[in-house]
Amino acid sequence: MKRFNRNVQVVYWVSFLSILGYGAQRAVLSWHLKTLSIDAATVGLFISFFGLPRAVMNIAGGFFTDRFSRRSNLVAGTLLYALLGYGLLAFLESGLGIALSRALIGMGLAWATTAAMTILSDYTDVSSRGTVFGIQKGFFWVGITLSGLIATFLYNLIGFQAEMLIFAGIGLLSAYISFKFLDKRTPEETEVKKSLALAKDWLTVVKLSMTDVKFLALGVAGFLAKIVEDGIVVVMLPLFFSDSALDAGLYITFFTLSFAIFQPFGGIMSDKLGRKNIILAGNLVSLLGLFLLWPGFMTVASFLMGAGIGILSPAAEAFSGDLAPKGLSGSVLGYWRFERDLGSFFGPLLLPPAALLFGKEVVLISVALSIIFSLVFSILNLPRKEELNV
Repeated sequence: MKRFNRNVQVVYWVSFLSILGYGAQRAVLSWHLKTLSIDAATVGLFISFFGLPRAVMNIAGGFFTDRFSRRSNLVAGTLLYALLGYGLLAFLESGLGIALSRALIGMGLAWATTAAMTILSDYTDVSSRGTVFGIQKGFFWVGITLSGLIATFLYNLIGFQAEMLIFAGIGLLSAYISFKFLDKRTPEETEVKKSLALAKDWLTVVKLSMTDVKFLALGVAGFLAKIVEDGIVVVMLPLFFSDSALDAGLYITFFTLSFAIFQPFGGIMSDKLGRKNIILAGNLVSLLGLFLLWPGFMTVASFLMGAGIGILSPAAEAFSGDLAPKGLSGSVLGYWRFERDLGSFFGPLLLPPAALLFGKEVVLISVALSIIFSLVFSILNLPRKEELNV
C-alpha cells in the first residue's frame, strides 16, 4: 500500500515532531503575553498576525514546491517556523516582536505543510490519497493536542524561553529527518521537467481556481470550515455563549478532540465512499452542530462541528490533489489552502463585531445559510468518484 511508503512515513513523523512547538505556544502564549503586561485587545491583535501571512504563504509555497525540490521546500519551511519561529518566540519579549515571530510561524507552517501534502499527493492516487491525507492530519493534530497538554506544565517548570528552545531543537531535528530520509525527488518530480515556464502554468492554476466551478466549490467548502472553526468555535463560543472560562475551554476541547479524531476517518471514507459524498456529509454534520447552538446543547454542538469539519477537510484537500494538472499539484494544493485559511482570518475578524451589531443569532443564521449554499453548490458542481478522469 502506498500509504506505507517510506517517504510517506517520514512526512507523517515530521508533521508530528515539527508541530509540537506550535501546539505548546498555542496553549500558553496568551497567558505569557499577559504576564508581560500587554492588554487583552493587543494580545488578540498580535496573535492574529499568524492567520493572513499563513494564508498568503500557501500560494507562494505551492509555487516554490512545484518550481524547486519538494524535499527542499519541506526542509526550508520547517526551519522557518519550527526553528526560527519558535526560537525567536523564546527571546522576543515585546508584543511586536512576538507578532513577528507569529507571522514567521504562520508563513513557515503554510510553506512546509503545502510541500508535505504535495509529497503525499505525489506518492498516492485517487484510491489512497484521502486515507494518506487523513492519517497525516491525525499525526498533525495529535502533536498539537499532546504538546498543548504538557505546555502548561513545562511553562511552570522551566519557563517560556526554555520551553520554546526545546521545541525549536525538535524542529531542527524534524528538518534534518526530512533532509536525510526523504528521496531527493518524488516520482512526479522525476517525470515532470521543471522550468521557469511553470510560472506561466501557475497563473493557469490561479485562473482555474477562480473560475472552474469544481475548484470554487472546494474553496468555498474549505473557507466556511475555517469560518466555523476559528470564527464560531474559537472566538464566538467563548465570547458569546460561555458563562465561564471553564465552559469556553470545555467547548473548544470537545471540538478539538472531535476534529483530531475524525480527520483520519474522513480521509479513509473519502477513498471508499467518494470525496463528494464525504464533503457533503461533513457540511451536514457541521450544520447540525451549528443548529444545536440555539437550544444550548453546547458540548454536543462543538463535538458535531469538529466531526463535520474533521471529515470534510481531508476529503476536500485530497480532491484538490485529484484535480491538479500534472506537475502542478503543489500550486493547486497551495491555492486551495490559501482560500481555506482566509476563513481563519476573516472569521475572527468579522464575526464578533457582526454579533455585537446585529446579534449572535443573526451571525449563526448567516453562517448556516452560507453552509447550505456551499452544500448545494457542491452537489451541483463536484464530480462523483467514477467521474474523475485522473
